Amino acid sequence: MTLTPTETPRVAVVTGGGSGIGRSTCRHLGAAGHRIGILDLDGGRAEAVADELREEGVDALALAVDVVDRGQVEAAFAKVRAELGPTEILVTSAGMVAFDDFATTFDDLADLDDFAATFDDDPDTIRL
Repeated sequence: MTLTPTETPRVAVVTGGGSGIGRSTCRHLGAAGHRIGILDLDGGRAEAVADELREEGVDALALAVDVVDRGQVEAAFAKVRAELGPTEILVTSAGMVAFDDFATTFDDLADLDDFAATFDDDPDTIRL
């Protein structure tokens, strides 16, 4: 996908941009001509995606960020603004997932700490 003449490149920030859907979103937005801030808990993965994008001529900035830490998020957005410009597109793709099948995950709720971490710090946001 490329930008049409009436569109202008924007700055996009993708949380969880180092892998999976977040990575694919970064690649799609980069192919459309946008500048990309890649935020991921794993800074190495974020940098790998940024390297891929740069090889394709995309302005990309990789940042290791824990999105549940407000200070880290604020610092990351300040760095994005300083290096790429103000954020106009935000994709929230960060998350923690246990790689078990659904039945195993919900049969083994003895470890409520892991379950709660899957949904950040507030398991009450999910109603089963």
